[in-house]
Amino acid sequence: MNVDDGVEGPLGGVIGGATGKVYYHKIRLLVAGESIEIMAGFSHQLSVPGLLGQIGFFDNFIVTFDWTPHPPCLDVQRIQRN
Repeated sequence: MNVDDGVEGPLGGVIGGATGKVYYHKIRLLVAGESIEIMAGFSHQLSVPGLLGQIGFFDNFIVTFDWTPHPPCLDVQRIQRN
């Protein structure tokens, strides 16, 4: 996949106040044993390897972070829709 071949959009806020470009691609994401199709944004300007957007992920899963154990853990539950 060539990142720059995606649908271009603006990127801001996550790169220290500067603005940049994000490129969206339709991908399949495997989460908690389930495969879902989402639009994911990729950018050459991010300082971290990945970000999860809300649409396509958090509207399909409930994610609970638990910082009390060492190491911390998380629980992912699929939202069942009719």
